[in-house]
Amino acid sequence: MEINCWVRLGEKTTFKAPTPKPKAVTALRAAIKEVCATDSGDASVVFEVPSPVSAWLRSTARLVLGVGSVMITTLLLALFVVDTDMRGTLLLAVVAVAGSGGMFVTVVWQLDVVITLHGNGRLVRKGWNGFTEVDLRNYHRVTIKVDRGNGVGESDLYVN
Repeated sequence: MEINCWVRLGEKTTFKAPTPKPKAVTALRAAIKEVCATDSGDASVVFEVPSPVSAWLRSTARLVLGVGSVMITTLLLALFVVDTDMRGTLLLAVVAVAGSGGMFVTVVWQLDVVITLHGNGRLVRKGWNGFTEVDLRNYHRVTIKVDRGNGVGESDLYVN
């Protein structure tokens, strides 16, 4: 899912998140319309698109990241003390640990995104790399673009 907040033609702020179920997209569109139509100062959460990643999977990914880093560091340090016959095996082990652990963590990192809409017009995207926050009332138009594979296309939500 891609939420585009347009200041004017060609100038936009984009939020990307995993595509939720079509009902959640419809509810998000309705919540954005409602929030932008009112002039409330209430900072409470109006709608939230939760992360598709469960808490145990998030914890497992962080554990794999930590343990994998320690294992790779140990294997790389071991390259300096072993004989030349063993170095090929250790390099293969480094590639295997980095490849398998890195792919798992990357998939979880990309999917672990929460989008929150507040009553005062703030849209917040939270992920592993921090959070981004915008005030939707400062934009002329908001579009939600969803993968057409699930039957939902792009919609225009005119704010002003």
